[in-house]
Amino acid sequence: MKKDIGEEADATDKEVDDLEECKKQLEIAKAKLKKELADKAAREAHQKEREAHERDSEQEEIAAMKTEEELEKELEKERAERDAAKKAVEKEKADVKAAEDELEAAYQALKKLRHADPDGGVYEVNSKGGAHQSAALPAVLLVLMITQLFLK
Repeated sequence: MKKDIGEEADATDKEVDDLEECKKQLEIAKAKLKKELADKAAREAHQKEREAHERDSEQEEIAAMKTEEELEKELEKERAERDAAKKAVEKEKADVKAAEDELEAAYQALKKLRHADPDGGVYEVNSKGGAHQSAALPAVLLVLMITQLFLK
């Protein structure tokens, strides 16, 4: 019986040792699990942080795209205004050129009608009504100048 008790005591001691070893392994496994859970929480927090940063980046990109679209629209508007202004300037230049040509033609016609001294001085006055002719000339010039002012 002593032998059976001794064997059972040895078996119990062995089971106690196994139990102690299992407890140690359980504590090690718990520590690993705790570490893994902490690592997982850190990874999840990092992932959330990255996702938030990506959302912010996307919002910034969308805002930048909207700003770019607005600036492009404004640029197109300004280009249209510039083109319209160029057309207006060209039309104005053409009007000025036409007025200058008309004035030159009037000058040439006037030059044929007037008789001045060779040095460009005083006009000759004819006794046959030259005074009426010379009075009409400034009136014609005045009408031409007024016409030019209204054309502009």
